[in-house]
Amino acid sequence: MKFKDPREVACPECSATSKQRVAKLLALKATCPECSHSLADTGLKMRQALDDWSTYVIAIELTCELERALGCEFEDKGLEKVKTLRDVIAFVGPAREAAAATAMPKAVREVRQEGMFKHAYTGPDRDAELDFNLGLVEMFMPNRWDQR
Repeated sequence: MKFKDPREVACPECSATSKQRVAKLLALKATCPECSHSLADTGLKMRQALDDWSTYVIAIELTCELERALGCEFEDKGLEKVKTLRDVIAFVGPAREAAAATAMPKAVREVRQEGMFKHAYTGPDRDAELDFNLGLVEMFMPNRWDQR
């Protein structure tokens, strides 16, 4: 997912529209050129959209890894509701939950090393113990919004 840069934004305070750099919006540093009001709400909404998209992509990558590990295929219906590793395990169905839980650490390592977001992983050791309740985007890109 990518936002058009620069992005036209309406100020919530004075309704003036302006073109803003996406990087500045995502860094929550953009302000209205007319009234100097912060455009952080727009940046936060953009961050949420990126996080939602990233979570979905990670869920796809994880289920693909689990399909390889378990030698089966899963339907895509409902995948958009997957937000955590626990959700991924529930998604594969009760008959495969135990096998999926066993295969999950390897699937996570593979996605961290070879997945679409491998360049973004800055978290703890890639082999650290997994928190099955942590959001997927937090697990794979924990420092994504840190200011550089």
